[in-house]
Amino acid sequence: MRPIELRMSAFGPYREVETIDFERLGRQGLFLITGDTGAGKTTIFDAICFALYGQASGGGKRRSSKSFRSDFAAPEAETWVEYTFEHRGKRYRVRRNPEYLRPGRKTPKLADAEMECLDDGRVWTKVEEVRRAVDALIGLNEVQFGQVAMIAQGDFLKILHASSERRREIFRQIFDTQIYDDITKAVQSRWSDARAEHQAALDAYALAAGSIEWPEAADAAAEWRKLAESPVHAGALAERMEASLKTDECAAKEAAARRRDVAEAMEALSSQLAVAERQNQGIDALKAQSGKLAALEAQSGEYAELSQRAALAQRVAEIEPIGRQAALEAGRREEFAQKRSEAAQALAGAEAAVA
Repeated sequence: MRPIELRMSAFGPYREVETIDFERLGRQGLFLITGDTGAGKTTIFDAICFALYGQASGGGKRRSSKSFRSDFAAPEAETWVEYTFEHRGKRYRVRRNPEYLRPGRKTPKLADAEMECLDDGRVWTKVEEVRRAVDALIGLNEVQFGQVAMIAQGDFLKILHASSERRREIFRQIFDTQIYDDITKAVQSRWSDARAEHQAALDAYALAAGSIEWPEAADAAAEWRKLAESPVHAGALAERMEASLKTDECAAKEAAARRRDVAEAMEALSSQLAVAERQNQGIDALKAQSGKLAALEAQSGEYAELSQRAALAQRVAEIEPIGRQAALEAGRREEFAQKRSEAAQALAGAEAAVA
């Protein structure tokens, strides 16, 4: 921003309209405003700040805008400031008056502002609209403008006579950099926390890397150990592990398939074994029956002898009663001769039956 002209009416120590033509100072950008104490040097800066932002210069010690009306002004004189400046190749004129009470009046004159671009004709009216337009145009609000563009006279003297440490404190106060100190401390604290978290992450990575089961091949195991030394290689190590995991998954699937095949084969063999066991049981039963048959066949001779003995015993059993009857009835032998003949025939038939 380059000042072009400043006009003040009944402002501060100036009772009438005063005009400062900065164009007469050239375009070098460096000039000196000098004068005795109380001559109105600070008022010039106050007028520029007031025209732009509606406030005086001076940082936290700035005067209220309601005290800008000159104590020496005539009752009918109006208090206002008009400031013309150039910014980024365009000229602007801003006119502003503070709120003040003129002698003999009960109601104060309200504060008002108006700004115009002299090159393209744009106009901004009302106090708030002009303030927003100035903020957007210059890129600084009233506090930042007072910290950067206009340093109060008292603060400047303190800077000249202060030590380095004190000068640092003064600059911190003038430019209100405490927030940046707070940010610096917060950043340092976060950096310390981040460093601790980083070390914890390194330890966790080392612990996790130490638990990895390395490949059996010596070359591959050495390469994996090299990747596990630093988290920088975590991505490459993860890729290797993922590839190995996929290989293991394929091997596991193949093993599962082989396991299913083996299970199916075992199930088929179990069925065959059950059939064979049933067949073996039949064979064992057949063998047992065959043994019994052989034993019976071995006893067939004895059975025939017993059969003959039984037949003889039966003959004896049949004959013996007849003999006793014959002995007892010898006298009746003749009577029963016929019966004996019949008995003999019956005996012969029995013997034939026994045979």
